[in-house]
Amino acid sequence: MGLSAPSPPHCSSTAKSAIWLLQEQGSPVVELVNLHSAYAVDNPASFNVIIRHASKQPGSTLASSLHLSLSVPGHSASVPLAWQQLGDDTSAFSFTFTPFILAVHVLDGRYNGSQVPGLPAELAIVSRLVQRWCISSTATDGSGGLVGRAGQPFWVVITPAIVVTAFDPAQFDLQVILMPTGWSQAMKPDHLTCTPSEESVGACVIALNLTAAGSYLLDILQWGQPISSDSSTLPLPISIQPQAPLLTASYYASPGGLYLSAGNQLAMGLYLHDQWGNLGQSREMSVSFQTDGGDPIAAEIVLAEDHCSAPKAVSKSLTVAGRYSITAHLGSNVLPASSHAAHNFVVVVPGPAVAAHTRLTGSAVAASAEAGKRLAIQAHLCDAHYNQLQAPEVLSAISAELAVGPGKDDIISLALLGTSFEASFTLNASGLQQLSLTVNGSAATSWVLDVLPGPPAEAAVVSVQHPCTAGEQCSFGVELHDAWGNQCASARSFEGTSLMGSSGSQAETWFSNASAANGTYLASFRGTVAGPYVLSLVVDGERLPCASATFAIEPAQRIVSLSSHKAGAFSLALSIDGRAIAGSPVRGSTSAGPASAPHSVIGGPDDRGCVADTVCHLNVIVRDAWGNTRLMGGDRLAANASSNGSAAHAAFDARSGVYQVRYSFPASDLGNQHLWLTLQSSAGGYAQPLQLQGGATDTGPLHLLLVEALGGVDPAQCTASGPGMQWLAAGDEGSITVVCRDALGIRTAVGNDSFRMDLWDSSGHLVQPASAQLAPQQLPDGSYMITYSINQAGSYLLSLYLGEPSSRHILGTDAFPVALTILPNGPSADTTTATLHSSALAAGQPLPLCITPRDAHSNPLLPTLQVLLQFALY
Repeated sequence: MGLSAPSPPHCSSTAKSAIWLLQEQGSPVVELVNLHSAYAVDNPASFNVIIRHASKQPGSTLASSLHLSLSVPGHSASVPLAWQQLGDDTSAFSFTFTPFILAVHVLDGRYNGSQVPGLPAELAIVSRLVQRWCISSTATDGSGGLVGRAGQPFWVVITPAIVVTAFDPAQFDLQVILMPTGWSQAMKPDHLTCTPSEESVGACVIALNLTAAGSYLLDILQWGQPISSDSSTLPLPISIQPQAPLLTASYYASPGGLYLSAGNQLAMGLYLHDQWGNLGQSREMSVSFQTDGGDPIAAEIVLAEDHCSAPKAVSKSLTVAGRYSITAHLGSNVLPASSHAAHNFVVVVPGPAVAAHTRLTGSAVAASAEAGKRLAIQAHLCDAHYNQLQAPEVLSAISAELAVGPGKDDIISLALLGTSFEASFTLNASGLQQLSLTVNGSAATSWVLDVLPGPPAEAAVVSVQHPCTAGEQCSFGVELHDAWGNQCASARSFEGTSLMGSSGSQAETWFSNASAANGTYLASFRGTVAGPYVLSLVVDGERLPCASATFAIEPAQRIVSLSSHKAGAFSLALSIDGRAIAGSPVRGSTSAGPASAPHSVIGGPDDRGCVADTVCHLNVIVRDAWGNTRLMGGDRLAANASSNGSAAHAAFDARSGVYQVRYSFPASDLGNQHLWLTLQSSAGGYAQPLQLQGGATDTGPLHLLLVEALGGVDPAQCTASGPGMQWLAAGDEGSITVVCRDALGIRTAVGNDSFRMDLWDSSGHLVQPASAQLAPQQLPDGSYMITYSINQAGSYLLSLYLGEPSSRHILGTDAFPVALTILPNGPSADTTTATLHSSALAAGQPLPLCITPRDAHSNPLLPTLQVLLQFALY
C-alpha cells in the first residue's frame, strides 16, 4: 500500500516542559535548559542555565547572584553541584551532578535573593532511566509489525512510560539498531538515531526511509539491554515492499551472457525492479525478443511463487541466428532495462553444420556455363535451421570437396575463406556435367551443370554433295568446334561467307538455318561455272580456318535411275528433247536380290523319297523376294536328317546355279522320314526354314518316304522344270530338267526313258523346234536334261510327253501344255530393213526413211520399233 509522509506520531505525553523561565518586570531572565524529571543513579547528569537581563549584557557578575542546591530529603548531606562557563558566553553555565542514592532529589534556587519560579523541583532517581516505553508508528500492519514501501519515509516514536521534562537519548544510553533479514542479510546492521520530538515532550523519533525492499528487525537497547514495551514486541519486524509501479527490468543468465544454439530452448531469469532496484512481479508483464528490423517474438513466462525475490522463468525456442534485444512489458508499457541488468539481449548462434542444408552460390551452380571459362563456387554451411555458420573455430574443423562427373573423375578441395568454402575451376568438355559436394565426407548436394561450347575456333566441311554439276543446287555441312574441340550448335551468323572458283567466278552460298541440326550447320551452294571452288567461312564476323574447304562443280549432266524387280539383261534407250543420246541404247543386266526362304523352292529327283542305303538327291533353287533365282551362290543352306544313321549335306553347284542336297537313310529306317532344310542369306539375318516345293505354307521338315526298291515310271508323278519352260530368245538353246518317279513318288534313276515334245504357235498350228534333243542326256543325279531351240519369235504352247508310242503328259494333263514365249534376239545388220516413204525425190526437200531393226532370224526387235529419219539431197 502507498504511504505518505505524515507528521511523527507520539504516545500520550507524561513529560514536563524542559525549559523554565524566571522573569520579573525589569529583572533578569533565568533559563534552565535540558533539565529532566528523572536521572539514573550513579550516572553523571547535567543541565544548563542561561541568565539574561533586559538592560545589561550577560556577564559573570550575574552568575554570582544565582544560588542552586540539590538535596535529598531525610539526608543531611546535599548533592554537590559543579558548574562551569559554556565557552565564551559569560551568561551560560553548565551544572553537573551525580545522584548517589535511589531517592527523590530536590533542586532549589534563588537569584538575587528571590526564589526562582518553578523551584524547588523534584528529580526522580532510578536504577535505570527508563523501565518501560511506548512505541508507535503510522506504518503498523495491525499485527505488531511495520509495513512500508521502498523510498517512502515513515517514523517510529518511542516515549518513556514515566514523565520526564526533557529527553536526551545519549544521556539515557539509547541504541537503535536496524537489522536486515532474509535475502537482505548481506547488508550490514544500521545504527539509527532517535531524535527528540519537537511536538511531544519526553519522546524521541526514529526516522526510517528504506529503499531496499525486504525484511528488517528494529531493536532498541538501553545500556546494551533490550528495553520493554507495552505496545510492541521487540525486536520489531519491518517489511519493505517494492515501490509501485515497477519501472525497469533486468535479465540474468550465465556469466558469459545469454548465448544459445539455434533451436535450443532458452531459459533465463527475469527480474522486475522499482525505481530503487527492488524486485517485483506483476501478472500483466510480458517479454518479447526482436532483431533489428524484425517482428517481435513473444516468450512464455512462468511466475514465481515468491513474488518479491525469486526470478521469473522465461523460455523460448529461437531458430534464426542473430542478436535479439529483450523487451519487458508491463501491460502496454515498455519497461526499460534496469541499471542492475546483467544483460538485455540474447545472441542465437548457429548450431552444428548439416551437410544437406549447405547453400551454394557462384557461377558453378548456374543452369549453364561456357566451356573453358573459370567457374567459382561458394559453399555456405548452415545448421538444421538454415543459419549460416560464422565461427572460425567451428568452420576450420570442417572440410568440403567437390566431385565432377558421375564417377567422381575430378576431386576439387574447397578452401575456407572468411565464412564460406570456396574454389575456382574450369570445365573444358561440353555437355551435362554432374557435380557433387561433400562436407566432412557426407553427401551435401549434387546438381547438373550444362557446359556449353565456347566461341567457335575452327571449322570443318562435311557431307559435301558429290557430284555437283553446274547450275545445280548442292548441299554441304559445316561443323564448328571451340578451342577445346567441343562441337558448337547454337545459332550463328554466317554473313560474309563466300565460295570462290579458280577462274574468279563466285558460287551462290546460303545457310538453311542459323542453328546446327545434329551438330551440323546445313548450307547450299549453286555455281554455273565448272571447276574447283574454295570456301571462305565467316562465323559471327570472324573468319575461321576450315578443313576440307575445297569443292568441285562438274559440267552439267543428268542422272537416270532405273528400278526393276526382274533380274536379267535389259536394254535402255535414252533421248533428250526427242533426240537420241550418243551410246543409246544402253545394255546391262540386273542380278537377284538377297535370298528369301519363303520364295525359294525345293525340287529335284528325290524330294519325295528314295531307296534305302542309297545316296539321294534334292535341288534347292534359292530366289529373292521377287522370285529371281540367285545364280551366284554365297548363301548358307543347312540340311539335317532325322535318324542317327542318316546323313545329309548341301553344296552349291555353280554349273546349274542350284544347291544340291545329298542324303541317305539306312534300311532300318524304312517308312516316313524327315529332312530339315534352313537357309541363311549371304546378307546376314536369321536362318529360316524352307517351304515345301509348290509354295506350301507348311514350314516344317520335308517328309520323305524311304523304300526298299523302285517301281516303274509313272508320268503323273514325274516333274519338269527349268527356264526353258517359260521364255527363250530366238535361236538360243533352252533346257528342261525332267525327274522320273514311280507311283509312290520315289525318283527312278534307271535311265533309257524316251520323251516327246509338241509345240503349237499362236494360230494353233503344230510346229517343230529348230532343234530338239529328245534322247536327253541323263544327269549324275538320275534326272534328264532336254534341250531345244526355236528361231521364230512369238507365243507358243509346249507339251512334254514320256514314252513312245502311247505317250502321256508328264505330271498328268493339268501341268501341260505350258505357255512359252520366244523373244527376238539382238539386232543384226544383215536382216535390218530400210523403206523409203516416197519414190519421188526433189532437191532440197526432206525425204522420210523408215528403218526396222531385226535379229539374225529376221524377227523385228519390237513390233512397233521403227526409226524414222529425214534427209534431203542438194
